[in-house]
Amino acid sequence: MGEIEMLAESSALDLDAPHRALTHFEQARHAQDAGDGYARDRVPHLIRTARAQLPLGDLDAACIVATEAFTQDVTLNSSRPSDALDDLRDALAPHRDVRPVRDFMLLSAWKVRVALSVSRSVVCR
Repeated sequence: MGEIEMLAESSALDLDAPHRALTHFEQARHAQDAGDGYARDRVPHLIRTARAQLPLGDLDAACIVATEAFTQDVTLNSSRPSDALDDLRDALAPHRDVRPVRDFMLLSAWKVRVALSVSRSVVCR
C-alpha cells in the first residue's frame, strides 16, 4: 500500500499537483508507520514531500521535512537520497534569506563539504 501511494505522490509532483502529492504523502506515511516500508525508501519520500511544499510557498514545512530527510540520510549513507537532497538544496537556494531555509542550508552544508573533500582526495590520487 505505501509503495503505491509513494508512486502516486511522485506522479502528482511530476504533474505539478503539489496538493495531491501531499495527500498521497499522508497516506503513504500512514502505511509506512504501520510497518509497510523500508527506511531506505523513506528518505526519498520525505524529499519529494519537501519539494511538494515549495510551490505552495510553505517553506517552514518544506524545511522541517527536509531536515528529517537529511537526518535519516546521514544514517543510511546512500547516494540516491544524497543526490535528491542536493537537488532540494538547489531548489531552496533562492529562499536562503528565509530563516528556516538558512537553518537547513547550514545544517546540510557540512555533508556537502565532506563530500567535496572526499571527491577531491579521490581525484588527486
